Amino acid sequence: MAEQPHTQILGPGFALLILSGLVVLGARGRASLAGALARLSNRVQARAPRVLALLRRRHVPVAVAALGATVWLSSAFHDIAYSHDHAEHCWKAFHFWHQLLGRGRLQGWTHFLAFGYPSGELTPFGPELWVALFRLATLGLLSWTRTYALAFSGVVVFAIGGVYYFTRRFFGPAAGVIAAAVWAFDPGGWYQGGWFWLEWLGVWPVTLAMTFTLLAHLKLIDVLGVAPERRSDRTSRTPRPSRPRRDALWAAFFMLASLVVHQLPIVVYAVTLPCLLLATWLREPRFPTARWIACGATVALGVGLAAFYLLPMFARNELSQDLGVRGFALDELGRRLVEMRVFDAGWAPIAVLGFLGCVRAIRARTTVGLFFVLTSAVFVLLSSDILVSIFHAERLMPGILKIECPRMLLIAKLFWFPLAAEAALGALRAITPVASDAAGGPPAAPAQQLVAVLMVAALGAPVARSAALHLYNTQVDHSVEHRADTPLARDLRAFFQWSLAERRAHQDEPYRIAYTLTDQHDHIVSIAPVFNQTPLYKVGYTSAQQFRDFPMSGRPELFAALSVKYLLSDHDLPGTDFVRVRDFGQLRLYRLAGYRERHPFTLLGAGRVELLEMAPERIRLRLQGISAGARLKLHVARFPRWQATLDGRALAIAPATVQGMEYPLLMEVPAADGELVFRYVRRAPDWAGVAVTVIALALFGLLASGRIGWLQRHPCILAACSLIARNATRGAALAGVAVLIAAGAAVARLAAPPRLPRDHLLAIASARGGQLTLAGLPCVAGGVTHWQCGPHRLEQEIRSGSYGAHLCLTAPQVGPLVVSVRTRLGRYLQTSFDPSGSPPGRVRVWLDGASLGDEVTQGPEQGLQFLQADTRARAGATGDLRVELEGPPLHCFDLRLIR
Repeated sequence: MAEQPHTQILGPGFALLILSGLVVLGARGRASLAGALARLSNRVQARAPRVLALLRRRHVPVAVAALGATVWLSSAFHDIAYSHDHAEHCWKAFHFWHQLLGRGRLQGWTHFLAFGYPSGELTPFGPELWVALFRLATLGLLSWTRTYALAFSGVVVFAIGGVYYFTRRFFGPAAGVIAAAVWAFDPGGWYQGGWFWLEWLGVWPVTLAMTFTLLAHLKLIDVLGVAPERRSDRTSRTPRPSRPRRDALWAAFFMLASLVVHQLPIVVYAVTLPCLLLATWLREPRFPTARWIACGATVALGVGLAAFYLLPMFARNELSQDLGVRGFALDELGRRLVEMRVFDAGWAPIAVLGFLGCVRAIRARTTVGLFFVLTSAVFVLLSSDILVSIFHAERLMPGILKIECPRMLLIAKLFWFPLAAEAALGALRAITPVASDAAGGPPAAPAQQLVAVLMVAALGAPVARSAALHLYNTQVDHSVEHRADTPLARDLRAFFQWSLAERRAHQDEPYRIAYTLTDQHDHIVSIAPVFNQTPLYKVGYTSAQQFRDFPMSGRPELFAALSVKYLLSDHDLPGTDFVRVRDFGQLRLYRLAGYRERHPFTLLGAGRVELLEMAPERIRLRLQGISAGARLKLHVARFPRWQATLDGRALAIAPATVQGMEYPLLMEVPAADGELVFRYVRRAPDWAGVAVTVIALALFGLLASGRIGWLQRHPCILAACSLIARNATRGAALAGVAVLIAAGAAVARLAAPPRLPRDHLLAIASARGGQLTLAGLPCVAGGVTHWQCGPHRLEQEIRSGSYGAHLCLTAPQVGPLVVSVRTRLGRYLQTSFDPSGSPPGRVRVWLDGASLGDEVTQGPEQGLQFLQADTRARAGATGDLRVELEGPPLHCFDLRLIR
């Protein structure tokens, strides 16, 4: 429905274009038409040989076949946008097309979801751009669900082609076909790629990013000049011509594409590039230095092109959700390897062939073979919990806990399957000569070998019937989930028609619609904005964004702060906070009783506030009659890029809670008469990223135009090179010393015992002689990060929560944990915890005997929860602080004093 304006514009537009052409032709007469046709015929005849030569090139039929396969597959995926994460990816593509590209942006703030979030900044925008390209190619004539199906089909075809081309380049066409087939039919499992992960759950951006990553590695190997050492049966192929400049350009482009599609290639490049260099050094210890430099420069260029996204993302990485998952225990991984269960739901012979391929590659000692072996081995090892259980990498890089370690097997497959394909072909090559020698005749021709294989297969089919059926049912027969014709989807379409009419009737009213289903992990309602063009709030987990400050519960006070006007539910809602409006089949539509029109703010004090503008990155309010000491709370999520000014005077933005101590997600500023403006501006990391990308683009352009030689001959460049050459030895020595110092510091930190942050309340209590009790029993410190409270133990460790793993403190829920300490106060006391399936608990805070907050916490649907007690009135002073945690907040909690 949202695409109707496009079709209404395109239809009359084409008609007007045709009518204009007819008018022009009529005015110029028949002679002009004949002359135009003659000129066109001459041009066609002159260029026909060139066009025919182009059509004879092998890339053209491949492109046509890929396009045909994409269109054909899209018919099977016509309603895939209604399923699981597909619904969220579809609405994000719709939002990207209308809200971001419409403003000439690839990234930016959006109010469309909850309290808003930075679209394309913490999570890359590449998947939305991919769908937008298909929207552009189809001129917007297809519906958004059809466009999405076409784009998803393009991912499948592109990925299969990428695996084939990557394998073919090093192991030959036959191995490429086998590896691509194994990848396409891989059933997959949680986090491990395959059909279940790609199609059923809809986590296709990872697949798209990894395909670009494979192509980037392919070109990087060409830049490095490492050629596959082919066996004698494949030496007849013409060697690939050396094109270092073009290979470097493509490698940088593919690196850029992979990095702006998903974050996983960051981890991949950090592992594969050292493996590639190590494999090259092991095979060729005296490898030319110029090639090392060329490869390093290409990598730097690719990373530089993506710096506009990477630098701000790294700078604000702590604002992303902790969705990391610890991998298998080392003993479990060893057991899986011995039992040939490397990949979930995978066929055991693939694992066996992968091991054989590793042995063959090691024996052959080819550079590429060693690279494949090293890479697949490292990623299989990284799928375990070795980083945190053995090396304790979280002490050096806390962000390591945000990695979903089982996803490393998704990467390992891309190197394991080619090795398995090469081993399978090697076995066939070894069997054929042996069979020919046993028969006493010359080696059979390929056609004869094929006939023999088919005959053996036909004779053995009755015996292997059960095995073949099992193989087909588990590895080949993949179903597609169709939800467009389900009762829920039909009821939603009826609601979308009503809500679209409601949206058009209230264009200037900034309200949103909330959705709650009994199954809160059903994401089908996330597609709603595609059809009703209305901002939404989905109760429960939202998978397509990674912004940490994101609510998930369904409390009426939260709905009021979110400007929720309507709530759609598949179950009855008790109480007087919701007024039932009408039903759409099994769905009930409610209106929020506490909804206030055009009030995305709260004034803490007396006065009047008028909303003047509510744009995505600019919010204006007029304040009048404001009392002294008043503050204004804006119902928009806080983010470092927001800037507040009052009549041009900058204001400090403070974190604010939605209600009480709950949800410290919003922005608060001091209020006074005047015009208050919030702007979404670039900060230092954003400007630095843009500057690096501009420089990288300039170098990319010079390299593409062939003018890089002019740059090398520039006097400034020559002078800089001369200076570097004169001080090369000294610079190398200083760099080596710096690397050794950094490595020593890192090793010392990894080997050091665990410790609490200095601003942690329990660390302050231990240092200042505070009291700590659990269930009335005093807690005695047994170390820096653990206490013994009678028979109970309070300790810091990595614990799994509702949606991820966290480094936190945990105690048994046997009674209240009370922390009492006299200390210098900061501005806030922040508490976080992850209940992980427990019922609600309680958090209470006192300062000098006066209550600062008493909150009954929410259930596990919120995941990691945050509370904040305001101590700004006593900031810098000394006071008696007392905190009491009871129930679920004792699981995986954190207490911080924010100075």
